[in-house]
Amino acid sequence: MKLTRLITLGLLVVAVTAAAQTRPPAYKPKTPPPARATAPATPPAPAAPGKKLEYVNGIADTGQFLADTTVLATIGPRTVTVRSYVNAYFAQYPEYRPRPDSLGRIDFLNSMIQKDVLGMTALSIPREFGFEDRLAMRTHTQRTLSNAVYQHYVLDSVKVTEDEIRAFYETQKYDQHFRHILFADRATAQRVRDEIASGKLKWDVAFTRHHKGSGKSDLGWVEQTSMPPEIAVRVYPLKPGEISQPVADRSWWHVFQSVEHRPRTNVPPIESMRTLIRMTIGGLRTSERAEAIQVVLRARIGMRYDTTAVQWVSTRFGGSNMGMETGPGGSPSLSIADTVPAFSAEDTSRTLAVWNNGGRLSLAGLLKAYTDLSPVSRPIMNTPEAVQGQIDAIVLEPYMAEYGRELGLEKDPEVVAQIERKREELLVKHMFSDSVESKVWISKADRQKYYKEHPSDFTTYANVRFAVFAENSREAADALAKRLRAGEKAEAILAADSIAGIHRGSIQVRLENEHGPYHKLLFEEMRPGQVTVEGPDRDGHFAVMQSIAFDSGHLLPYEEVEGLIDESMQNVRGEQMLKAMLARFMARYPITARYELLQRVKLVDPTLDE
Repeated sequence: MKLTRLITLGLLVVAVTAAAQTRPPAYKPKTPPPARATAPATPPAPAAPGKKLEYVNGIADTGQFLADTTVLATIGPRTVTVRSYVNAYFAQYPEYRPRPDSLGRIDFLNSMIQKDVLGMTALSIPREFGFEDRLAMRTHTQRTLSNAVYQHYVLDSVKVTEDEIRAFYETQKYDQHFRHILFADRATAQRVRDEIASGKLKWDVAFTRHHKGSGKSDLGWVEQTSMPPEIAVRVYPLKPGEISQPVADRSWWHVFQSVEHRPRTNVPPIESMRTLIRMTIGGLRTSERAEAIQVVLRARIGMRYDTTAVQWVSTRFGGSNMGMETGPGGSPSLSIADTVPAFSAEDTSRTLAVWNNGGRLSLAGLLKAYTDLSPVSRPIMNTPEAVQGQIDAIVLEPYMAEYGRELGLEKDPEVVAQIERKREELLVKHMFSDSVESKVWISKADRQKYYKEHPSDFTTYANVRFAVFAENSREAADALAKRLRAGEKAEAILAADSIAGIHRGSIQVRLENEHGPYHKLLFEEMRPGQVTVEGPDRDGHFAVMQSIAFDSGHLLPYEEVEGLIDESMQNVRGEQMLKAMLARFMARYPITARYELLQRVKLVDPTLDE
């Protein structure tokens, strides 16, 4: 039984219920963490004089916005604060967020109240978890602990000081003349780099022997803004003659040498670049810190890659799975490819990594984890390092969680809250299934009645089949139109054009809900058989069009849409039952909501704050 629209309504506690409570103070584990990246203490930068007035969603920030701890609603023992409201709002996918106007804000607060009501009610109903629930809880706990290690000992340990920002800003004041060598893997890049730096190997000889790309070693003058930020932050501070450590982009490992500097003009002020510089340096530090922890974990479990297999797998994956394509009417749209390279059964059995006590990851295991990700979340894996990164993510997660337990993070209030949130989500799911989903049943007579009363819901869109030709002059367009009006078939003209190597037209089918050029003409003005000449366009071209056939839409047979009718009626009845259930449950709890405060909530994504 499918209740598509109700799934979102039924799982009302996902990522929100516990977040609606005031966040407790951060837990400080007693177990000493691994060595952390530290930065020299520096006094805060003085506030800039004459600070400009900031605007939030078009509204001037004059101090009217509420503090994060302000309570917007109480639901029994629970509260919704400004912080939890904003976090929950931006935790949703953009397409599911209500509008940020007054009605949208009220609707969202009401949904948070309903989620808490369902959550507290589900917790009050005794229920034993089955195998699938216990597996879900174990997986969630493992991931939560792994994320907590990353948060505490990677993200929280990365600090970028004002001195570091200013030092990197100084590199904006000159251009660099670079030369470089490209390598397929880090180990070779490091070895060759060290040989060059020690004088054992000449640069030109190293380039001839080891360069994996095309082109010359000398890159000429390179502006910092033309380099990827993660590379610029490493190599632009080089002094003339210095050689960089190996740095990676999406395809290669690079070793750079600075040849010379020259001053730049029109350097932007530091104020306009401070945030970008902080993000660039912070991102690099985060990657280094995460790798340092992974090195420790790999050593603890004795993990080893099969580098030959890893290299081979990386050659089978392409580049980005996202791109731009032209949609209806010529508008650009984002396309996401969900294709995965095909491998034989023999290939998928290949071992990619092994570790202590018989641990092994095969290509089949890597592909399973990769395809479980949504296409937009899948990493690019066209380099050995990228494949190893995905292997690390799969293999090291349980050991990262174990490491988190050793550090005492199981007692971190945020970790506890996230685990309890998952437990509550599962309980709500069961309550929804027992109280709503299992009780929704639609009879055949009801389905037939719905079909008769809602014919427009099951009628196809109108569509038109037409031919269109492009001509470069009015004379040629009129001549072609005359041939069509005389009864010559568009199909015959196109076939003759194809034999002669001419490409000037096509036969197309367009649905009424698809919008493209000449839409009104095709659906409202032309009749089957009619020919028209349109143009010229801004390039001087003419379009010769003929409507071949028109279908105004037809009612689909009942047998074809019976399943759709059943699902639609289940959604309607299930939603009615859910609303009635919510009304009963809400009467059990004292609820107050301060709707008048919602317009004073600073509705800005908290992840964008510095």
